[in-house]
Amino acid sequence: MTEGLDILGNSHTIKLCSKYDIRVHYRSISEFIPTEEEAEFQSRMLECVEEGTAFAIYDDSCFLYYKKEEVQPKFAQGVALYGMGNPLKMMALFSGIFLNIDKATFVINFKTHPGKFVSEYKSILTTASIKRHNINNSSLMIRVDAVKKKILALYKKKGIL
Repeated sequence: MTEGLDILGNSHTIKLCSKYDIRVHYRSISEFIPTEEEAEFQSRMLECVEEGTAFAIYDDSCFLYYKKEEVQPKFAQGVALYGMGNPLKMMALFSGIFLNIDKATFVINFKTHPGKFVSEYKSILTTASIKRHNINNSSLMIRVDAVKKKILALYKKKGIL
């Protein structure tokens, strides 16, 4: 476990997810997953747990599951992301993961599910990723380096770091 900070300086405990967390986390996003994809989706979540790339805020209000690409481990495929209703905790989650635990991941690509909108993720996306998605419905690209810069700039502005 590690700590992640939000822009108010509050500390949030980040946990590595276990297979027992999958059921709880899946319930939070199940309405966006087609029924016929449920087993495969949960299987991919389990793969993330086994790889050590599934993290959550300790109270399970935010979580991120991603799989690193074998050929280029700096790149990853997003599997599950939840917590847009908790922007400060989401920032703490990303800061805890990418400033402390996984400093190597550079890009995470996500596909949106039916009923999800790009606007929900715009704080962690680049303008280029949003434009590409809007033009040809491509994957959303989270540039982890850009997110880290945003987080560090906010911390500096608030005098946290």
